Amino acid sequence: MKKIALISCTSKKDEASKHMPVKASELYTSALFVKAWKYAKDVLKVDEIYILSAKHHLLDPGTKVMYYNESLVGKSVKDIKNWSDIVKGQMKQAEFDFNNDEFIILAGKNYHKYLIDSDFKNVVYPYAKCKGIGYILQYLNKQIEI
Repeated sequence: MKKIALISCTSKKDEASKHMPVKASELYTSALFVKAWKYAKDVLKVDEIYILSAKHHLLDPGTKVMYYNESLVGKSVKDIKNWSDIVKGQMKQAEFDFNNDEFIILAGKNYHKYLIDSDFKNVVYPYAKCKGIGYILQYLNKQIEI
């Protein structure tokens, strides 16, 4: 059994990525992403981290990508369901174990609402009681002791 964190992409990105590809783990520079990453790695001690990217779907943190400006916010239900189907297909192809792996969702509802279904047996939503980004940041600050 592995602990796998799924962290959503954010709009704030490394400006250098407008001119050359950078590792996905270094692309997103918002406080929310940086703190979620630190929380997953240092506090939860997950085995693997993947990024839920509006553009690239399931993104390995070592994959080099260019700057982009895309979000699931404002997309139609049909588009989000299609995106979710693609991500789940990528997860199956990567041989994620939906029965035994533990999935920690560090993402807003748009990024997991149609992705996480009855196939997933062990799912944790640390942000479940947070009412918005401000509350999520407070939660993460407490968890990582910044």
